[in-house]
Order: sequence, then structure tokens, then C-alpha cells
Amino acid sequence: MVVVLASAACRSQDARAAQPGVLAPAHFADRVALHSPAPGAPDEPPVEADGAPREGAEADAFAIDLAMALEMGGANSLQVELARAMLAESNALLDTAEARWLPDLWLGVSYEKHEGALQETTGNVLDVSRNAGFIGAGLFASFNFVDALLEPRSALLDVDAAGADVAASVNDTLLGIALAYNDLLEAQSLRGLALENVALARDLVELAEAFSRSGQGLESDAARARNELAGRRRILAAAEESIALRSTVLAKRLRLDPTLALRADEPALVPFVLVPGELELDRLIAQAMESRPDLRSLESTVQAQEEREAQERLRPFVPRLNVGVRGGGLGGGTGSNFDDFDEEGELTASLVWTVRNLGAGESAARRRKAAQHRQAIIRLQLARDSVAEEVSLAHVQIREGRRQMEFAARTVAESLESLELNMRRIRGAEGLPIEALQAIDASAKAKDTYLATVAEFNRSQFRLLRAVGSAPRP
Repeated sequence: MVVVLASAACRSQDARAAQPGVLAPAHFADRVALHSPAPGAPDEPPVEADGAPREGAEADAFAIDLAMALEMGGANSLQVELARAMLAESNALLDTAEARWLPDLWLGVSYEKHEGALQETTGNVLDVSRNAGFIGAGLFASFNFVDALLEPRSALLDVDAAGADVAASVNDTLLGIALAYNDLLEAQSLRGLALENVALARDLVELAEAFSRSGQGLESDAARARNELAGRRRILAAAEESIALRSTVLAKRLRLDPTLALRADEPALVPFVLVPGELELDRLIAQAMESRPDLRSLESTVQAQEEREAQERLRPFVPRLNVGVRGGGLGGGTGSNFDDFDEEGELTASLVWTVRNLGAGESAARRRKAAQHRQAIIRLQLARDSVAEEVSLAHVQIREGRRQMEFAARTVAESLESLELNMRRIRGAEGLPIEALQAIDASAKAKDTYLATVAEFNRSQFRLLRAVGSAPRP
């Protein structure tokens, strides 16, 4: 998913279809082309609440495309950084497990001074004044063969799990950024439609007032038209607010200053095609089971817990080795005299079998590891069920989303045709301006519905790509 989403930041083919107000579908070129605005595509002008252009606001916004957003978010994400820190910890624990065979090295100096009573081994108590000193170094090792042999295997599996967690964290981060970017682009597109609707309402007001002045229409009709214009300006102001809110959300995802205004650098909201529609659900689910990094993490955890359960079963039957060697110089004497300094060396070794708490501790430890192993298996099964559900839901949403977009596009075309016929009749003095009010409202609702349908279709595409875990195989 990292490659597909990070490079699937897309080049839109055409921002709009031939029919006004209808957005044309766009495919990602092999899911690896970069998004770029269509040459010469004009940006919608920023506006005040009354529909007048607002100077400077659009120019002040920082333009960002999907590829840039994904790159910035992947590099700055604290969640990804946390997962990488946990991976570093797992690698350190692996190094510790692999070093269990190596002894500890020590070196140092000791000094002992005794004045007064000291009991001999025979029981006699003597008045003693003496001192002694030692300087030297040594090696000491103490380890259980079970841990030394098996712990590196489970620690390596923990590293595999942590590495998969990093990939899962990256996927989750990229999904959040893609959704936030899509939401911002949707808000910008809704603002563009709101601008069109304000312009239509303003034309209607001019026509209604002209008809009223000439006596061909009623003043109440002109008042209704002005009320419609006020409502469209309110919707435009709400669209501006939505852009600001969604810009803040995206900035937070990218760990940018939340006061920085962002602008999606795309000419229009178009359907993204990341997952081919002809792919069968069973194949997508099967690929998700192989590709999802969070599943790989849980699978490694199950294997690691299995290794640790085996360690506990073997532990009572395998001894602990204690071995030490030291050498140096030892000297001392009576009172404060310090002489007779000479070389001294020592070697000790032992093998110890331990049965904890007369066997009760061994039984509890084995049952605990078995329970942890079982928990890991259940978590994996639950995650697989959840992944299958995620893929199935997104697949259904994409399939039905395509149908909904077709119906919505047809509705837009029909509403625009109706609006054009109404405006033609009015300008030909065959009808009153107020008769176009319903057509304007129907056209606005149809275009808003189409945009909402496209935006939800794109969300489903992003979610399915993340649910599958990698680029779907044809």
C-alpha cells in the first residue's frame, strides 16, 4: 500500500465532462502516476459571504497535492516513529538474547581491614588485627541452556512482528492522510458548486427585478429570488468554513501548523480508481490474508508465544551453567602491614537443575505460557475476521458506488437540461423568472449529491487498498 498510495497520487484525466457540472471519472495510470492539475485549469476564486471575490485568501493557502501530502505525512508521523522505536527495542532484545552465551567481564580492587575478635572454625575466639587486598579481573557466566538456545528464536520472531507493525502503522497513517486530503478536495469542489449556484441565483434576481419593474412579474417574485440568493450565499459561507475545518484536520495529520491554510492542488474532485472493479471478492480477501502487515505481526507473535511455551516445558529438565574464572594479586599482613603480595587465581563451575516451588511453580509457569499462546491465536483469528469484513464492506461500497455515480451523473445532466430550458423560456418572455427557482434548486441538489457520491467512492477505494494491504494482483 505504501508504494501504491504514495505514488498513486494521480494525474486526473479530465477535471470535468463535456456536460457542465458533471465530473468525469479518472483512473490512476497503473496506480503510479502523480497527481497534477490539468494545464490551464482555473482555480475557483475566494469569496466573501455575499458572493463577492475575497482578495488574497486563496493565494495565501499553501497548495499541496496528494503525493506531497503522503510523503510529508509518512516522514512526520509520530505513530510511525513510535512503531520504529518499538522495532529498535525488539532488535536490542534480540541482541541481548543472542549474547546469553557470552560471559560477563569484571575487573577491580578490593581491600579488607579487621580489628578485634574473630572466631576460628574450631570455635576459638581470637583477637586479630589484619588487612588484605586484591587486584585482578575475571570472567563469569550464568545461563540456562533453554534460554540460551531458544530465546533468540522467539526474540527474532518479535523483531519480525515489530517490523510488520511499522508497515501497518505506515499504512494507517497514509490512509488517514488520503481521507483527509479527499475531504479537503470535496469541500473545495462544493465551494465551486456554491459559487455557480450563487451566480445562478444572482441572475435570477436580476431577471425577477427586471420583470417586476416592467410589470411583467410580481415584486413578491423578486423578493423570493432575493431570498434564494441569500440562502445560496449562506451555503457558500458554510463551504468556506468546511474548507477551513478540513484544512486544519489535514494539517494536523501532516504535523503542520494548524493555522496554516492548505489547498488541495487538484482541478476537481474525480473518482479515483485504485482497485480494479473486476477483481473478485474472494481473491481480494485471500490477498489481504497474505499481505496485511498487521496479520503478519500477529502471526509472528503466535509463533513467538509457541516458542516460549516450549521453553517452559523444557526448563526443569535442562540445567543452568555457572562458571567463573579470576586471576590477580593478593596481599596483606598483620596490623597495618601490607606485604606478601603474590599471584592468585580461581576457577569455579557448576551445573544446577531447578524445580521451582517443588513443581507448583513449574506448572503455573507452563499454564501461563500456554494461556498467552492461546490468546495470541485468538487475536489472530479475530484480526482475520476483521480484515475479511473490511475488504467485503469496501468492495460492496465500491461496487454500489459506481452505480450510484452513474445515476447521480444522469440526474445532474437532466437537471441541467431542465434548468437550461427554463432559462431559455424566461429570456424568451415565455415564462416568469420565479419558475426557474425549482430548477435551480434541483440542479444544486443533483450536483451536491454527485460530489458526495464521488467523495464516498474515493474513500471506499482508499479503504479497500488499505484493507487488502498492497496493490491488488490482477
